[in-house]
Amino acid sequence: MPEEKLDYAFTWLTGEGGNGMFEAVKAQMQAANPMLGEIEFEIYPCIEGKMPQKYASAWTAVEGLTGASYEPLVTVCRQQAKGTNYFLIAKQTLVTATPETHIVTIGINEFQNNYTIINGSIVRIF
Repeated sequence: MPEEKLDYAFTWLTGEGGNGMFEAVKAQMQAANPMLGEIEFEIYPCIEGKMPQKYASAWTAVEGLTGASYEPLVTVCRQQAKGTNYFLIAKQTLVTATPETHIVTIGINEFQNNYTIINGSIVRIF
């Protein structure tokens, strides 16, 4: 994926440049999950693999996935549910003859110190 698309994905998510998309995404996430705990948005770029410890611990669930490699780009939010849900934006590279790269969201649940990918939470954005 060209680097400008990665830059655009970050800008789209964070609302930098006054595009207002981030506020719309926040409202959509809150409306889609009214029965779960409040969503706490925590936007941190994951530069050189560095991210807040709670997200780094959650990221260990991604390491066991097969068929694609993932690189964390941005932490997004956490939500109290049965345990805690953590959401991140990542670069996904599919393991194919001609590797395809996408930007995806990933949801990870932590319950009793066990981390698992939330079913259906790996969603392609770009």
